[in-house]
Amino acid sequence: MNFISIPKNGASWRNSLLYSVATADGKVQDFTIEIYLSETAEIIGRKVVYGVASAEVDIAPYLRSALTARMANSHSAVAMSSPSALRVYVVVNGVASETRIFFRERFDISKQQVLTLLPDNQSINHGGVIRFSVYAQRNLRVVVTRRTPESEHTDTLVAMTHSLPHEVIIPTADFDPKTTNVEVVVWCDAQPIKSLNYRVIEPPSSAVRLVWYNAMGGVDSYLFLHSHRVEYKAVVTDVTVDGELSSTFRAGEVVRRLTTLPASNEMEALAQIVYSDRVYCEVDGELTPVRLITRSLSFDEHDAIHRLSIDIKANWRGGEL
Repeated sequence: MNFISIPKNGASWRNSLLYSVATADGKVQDFTIEIYLSETAEIIGRKVVYGVASAEVDIAPYLRSALTARMANSHSAVAMSSPSALRVYVVVNGVASETRIFFRERFDISKQQVLTLLPDNQSINHGGVIRFSVYAQRNLRVVVTRRTPESEHTDTLVAMTHSLPHEVIIPTADFDPKTTNVEVVVWCDAQPIKSLNYRVIEPPSSAVRLVWYNAMGGVDSYLFLHSHRVEYKAVVTDVTVDGELSSTFRAGEVVRRLTTLPASNEMEALAQIVYSDRVYCEVDGELTPVRLITRSLSFDEHDAIHRLSIDIKANWRGGEL
């Protein structure tokens, strides 16, 4: 049994991942094809092909079924393996392929990088969560320094990546209320590769932070300072009690319009929201999936993005609309 071709490392499970196999002597036989997670040796897919001398199987649908649908989240600072990445190998009639890493978007595994399109200088609301994704081949170290007018405090996150992309999550809810700045330096295999700076602000009550997967497969987030309600829909059930019609509230949906005039170095990153298939709203550190009802980009006379407007719909959870 020979593997004729297998996908490259860093390929995307959102596209086809074709494995081609053939018998060594060209004789016809049954092929039992099994897909394993490398870390746990768990089988996540199995297929039998009968009476062939060669076969081709696309394992991408099996990987999509095995992946968690939720974006990673944590109430404490952490660098954790991305739920969007899998390391797998395929076994056909007892013969194993080489191990491969597949990710949400295709990426170059020879390049260690922070998987973000946002600029290095950003804003974070006190109580908000700093989020980004990193690809490091072996060791990841994230040095977080938060500063107040009187002092500074440094924490370090460390992870052995095993060549898997990681998501860095840094909640600010427990930071000193006087914190004015947070500096995050990302080290991959003892080399600093990026420094991110966050200015802590007090946004208006109408501000909304969205979190999404960008074109690199990483996590980006942005605080929209301007939003307003454009629609509220109540879902009710009509029942008759003692001969009188009564309506019982079941659920509610709120549509909010978010707008921003992005800085020139934010335009490319924010445009990704329009095309992202997974968008979340962050409230008190929790992530809630939202539906994008409208996605609008306005351009100026130089064909540059001038304005971004999005209508999001989410289930009402009580409290202010």
